[in-house]
Amino acid sequence: MSELKYHKLAMFLLIFYIPLIIIPWALTCVMAKRPLSASSYYNQHGLSDLDIDRIEKWAISVNVLNSIGSLITIPVLSTLIAQVAVVYSHQHHKDSDYRLQYLVAFADRGWTDAFTLFKSWKWPGGMSNGARNLLFFAALTIIIGSIQQPLYQILVPMENILVPTCHDTGYMGYLIYQRFLLQSECSRKVLPAKEIGWDMEPTQMALTYQYEIFPQLVGELAVASLDDVKPNLWNNASDSAANKLLLRDHESGAFVAALEQGTSTGVLRQHIMRLNSSVECQRIQRAAFPSPCPGERPFTRAFSHGNNMTRICTPRSRGLSPWTMSRSRQDIVEGLYIDILEQLEIGDRAL
Repeated sequence: MSELKYHKLAMFLLIFYIPLIIIPWALTCVMAKRPLSASSYYNQHGLSDLDIDRIEKWAISVNVLNSIGSLITIPVLSTLIAQVAVVYSHQHHKDSDYRLQYLVAFADRGWTDAFTLFKSWKWPGGMSNGARNLLFFAALTIIIGSIQQPLYQILVPMENILVPTCHDTGYMGYLIYQRFLLQSECSRKVLPAKEIGWDMEPTQMALTYQYEIFPQLVGELAVASLDDVKPNLWNNASDSAANKLLLRDHESGAFVAALEQGTSTGVLRQHIMRLNSSVECQRIQRAAFPSPCPGERPFTRAFSHGNNMTRICTPRSRGLSPWTMSRSRQDIVEGLYIDILEQLEIGDRAL
């Protein structure tokens, strides 16, 4: 009965080599989605110089670990396979006349020699299959280990991504290390900003007087044409050239925003309010026309044009803002009643 012995060198190499191979891949998988110290590469307040430096250092560390792993892969694997070959030789083919031939192949590390691998197919004896399989398994292991770094470069190529920093956002109260400390680097080097538009807040909309808007709205509606180009009318399509479309070309899902179609803020994510509307028409009986028009201050109009008489009723409190102070989605439903009485003259009779 043979005594069990521990191969300390093999255990040491495995303990050292396996983490050296696994850790860089694990770190790479995490860094492909987010930094190791944050939940996302995008921060609304902007990353600090310390954050950027930490990300770069982790990327360099991963590359260094991969380089070290690729350099020691073949020596480490060859050493481990050599010890496996020794154990295999002691436990197999003790009575075989061809044992010396197998031992020579293992001693010369035949798994790294293509000629030895080729000759192994001509080894006689039914017990040669095990030795041959060990040689080819060792050769395959060496090949996989040697292509690890090129495989890493192909599967996980390094590329630059644009991220906002605190210098871009102008955020003055960036906190680090979960301490309430003002990071002076973000307050010293704020880059100059360029104004690309003005998005009105709900509070400002509530303070806007209708007499400032209605005359301009009525004037533009009077001359509006389906052949007009409206730069502030957006399509749901992501094509930046869509702002060149005519008004008639926009789909039903179009919306209006304060900035022109195709405007980009780069890496800075800014939310802008959008206005879109839909119309549903329903024919009702003339008796259902509300009279008088309900509401505290409803919008009503009655006018004649030619032989026709038109009445309009909008049952809301005119002058009150329908918007709340929130920038969240708000759905507003308005009703508009239109009654058109058409008179036809036939001879001396009016119908």
